[in-house]
Amino acid sequence: MTSSPPPALTLYRWRMAYFLRQSAALYRRWGHVATVALALGGLVLVERPELLAGPLPHFRVAPAGWQASAVGASAWLALVLAWAGSHRDAVRGGPLAHFAASLPLAARTRALVDLGLLGAALAVFAVPFGAALLFAARAHDMDGADGRFLPYLVVLAVLTIAAARAAVFGWTGAARLLLPGGVAVLTGAPLLDSHWAAGVLLAATALAGCAVVLRPVSTVRPLGNGGTGRATGWLLLLRLQGALLWQHPHAVCVRLAMAALPLCGALWLVAVVGNVADAPVLVHLAAALAAGIMSGFFTQCVAGRAPLAAYLRALPSARFRLALAEHLLVLAGTALLFGAAWAVLAAAFGPATAPPATMLRAGLYWLAWLPLFGLPVIVRHRDGILFKIALAVPALTMALYS
Repeated sequence: MTSSPPPALTLYRWRMAYFLRQSAALYRRWGHVATVALALGGLVLVERPELLAGPLPHFRVAPAGWQASAVGASAWLALVLAWAGSHRDAVRGGPLAHFAASLPLAARTRALVDLGLLGAALAVFAVPFGAALLFAARAHDMDGADGRFLPYLVVLAVLTIAAARAAVFGWTGAARLLLPGGVAVLTGAPLLDSHWAAGVLLAATALAGCAVVLRPVSTVRPLGNGGTGRATGWLLLLRLQGALLWQHPHAVCVRLAMAALPLCGALWLVAVVGNVADAPVLVHLAAALAAGIMSGFFTQCVAGRAPLAAYLRALPSARFRLALAEHLLVLAGTALLFGAAWAVLAAAFGPATAPPATMLRAGLYWLAWLPLFGLPVIVRHRDGILFKIALAVPALTMALYS
């Protein structure tokens, strides 16, 4: 007769199975994006493999550079918050969280199960930590420039878990103090002359982070009071779209930043470097990438309104009007990005010059293609990114050679 596993282990297995199912679609979509990114810039990693470690080697080579320390630590935690936020529902357990809350388990046991799921979501961050240690070992410099490289990594690891926990399970007052305080410690500790004082400061930060991470927190989201605002017609639809998108604020911010990144690169090459001759190619390529990334909001909107399917079928033209509101919202957001890029070029070269006119034509051209990226056959297909690439390549070819 075999003994049954402990309830905590059973709960972990259930939630891990849900996490894998929920994350599979996310990883499949971003896997296509990563393939394209590696095809475009994979040679950089071959030439400089230390980029795999991100900003971590800075704390070994030049930790006293407080500006780089502050920027590197802040960017690292922002990336952690974005990554963990995109896994929020999968880690929390979705509908299973309400059932798990009713199980006769101690709060500490639930906290350990939550940390186990959070660790699975953060597994990708083991790559930069491992790369940083590997490069330090190959350089025979595990202590770093000031002998405190390993304590810096420990503090960063604790802050990583604390930031991810706050993004997934909600912010607490302790977490709001810990993260900026941790960045300040990583920035200021290398500047202290006393090795003992810096060690105590780093140890205290790590212990405070462990206390924040191990503190139990509810995984069930509280229900709202239904709201008291009133809205009708298109205003109601836009408010509904905003509420659906605000359920995943980190994913929204990450997508907006990724859409703005190619535009910023093109503007830098044209306005700062002075590569005006290649402006049409750079601007069209950046606008195509930005439009493709912004079209991902169609998928998020469709997934968000899925629970309303039965309700929408009961109303005349409700599904059509909601889909039209989604397209207007995505088109408006993309137009704002393109408008900002036009304003930058107009400020740099003058409104009546060629670069702003090129940006205006490219923006209008890719705004016209954007609704095709939101076709249901593309949005609902698990490999929809491949369809977008198949549309974008001939569209880019026509734009550059017409």
